[in-house]
Amino acid sequence: MSITVIRKKAPFYLKPVLKKTFSASILGIGKVLKGGIAIKSFWISVASISVFVVVVLTALLNLTFYIDDSGLHYVLVKDIDVFKSEGSIEFDSIEIISPGANLTIKKGETLAYEFSAASSINTKHSIENGKLKIEQELKGKVFGLQIANNDDHITVYVPEKKTLKEIEASCKIGRYLFEGLQVDSLSHEVLHGDTDLLYSKIGELNIDIKSGDLLIEQTPAEKAAINMVSGSLRATNFDTKELDFDFITGDFRLEGKREGKTRLECFAADMDILIYKKDELFDYDIQAKDGEIIFDEQPQGTYKKIDNKSENKFYVRNEKGDINIKFEESY
Repeated sequence: MSITVIRKKAPFYLKPVLKKTFSASILGIGKVLKGGIAIKSFWISVASISVFVVVVLTALLNLTFYIDDSGLHYVLVKDIDVFKSEGSIEFDSIEIISPGANLTIKKGETLAYEFSAASSINTKHSIENGKLKIEQELKGKVFGLQIANNDDHITVYVPEKKTLKEIEASCKIGRYLFEGLQVDSLSHEVLHGDTDLLYSKIGELNIDIKSGDLLIEQTPAEKAAINMVSGSLRATNFDTKELDFDFITGDFRLEGKREGKTRLECFAADMDILIYKKDELFDYDIQAKDGEIIFDEQPQGTYKKIDNKSENKFYVRNEKGDINIKFEESY
């Protein structure tokens, strides 16, 4: 599944495909007409022509094909379904499921939502038992150059003083923004795409990103569990009372006030950690197996442990990379 820019002409990277497919098709037909090729080769040529036709129609006419129980269908990629809520609505929880839309949940004057989706995508939306649910799925097995427009989006507006009970977002490909929210629980799962979490207040935060960047600014969380496989982390003014963070590879910069238990584990990245409120006592257990520890601007080798008999625990492990921990009094 991929999302690409709509073009009136075949993109330059398709020209070699078109040329090779067309050449193979013509060559196959020529050999069949000469009678020197078996019947099997004839059907290979027919298949090549079919592929060529699909590629040409998809590229030149902006078509996307999909197959369901009723057969083969095509839709124009430029065709989109658009919806915007009207009147007064009420909900205190949100659930979003989408294969390829840009998602925004941000503060607005009233509770409202809107979306646009390519015609190859079904969108179901409802408000039941206080939950707004928007679920998108492909109409069938989709093939073609694209399944969605760049304009495909889901946007939900929440008043600044409204506290939501829960946000659940399960997305595959897109761009994600959460801004100006107050929510008891936020869960966000994404296959590929960048996520911004800005100027919000969260009780329990769960984020799982397979590929993509994560930006967090001025967003405290009582409890946070974050898993990132590949991407860049930039977290500033991200205060937590409990933090579990698993990070595989990319850029890692974490700033904020730490309380309670903090566990940071990284496989391959240099970790830059800035802790606010230096006079807060911690028990430190830090190890850089294939790197160096810099603690309060002082080299500490590969392992450092400090036992202050504190309830605040700070545990850091890095398999391949340095660990640089700095302190500031406040922000």
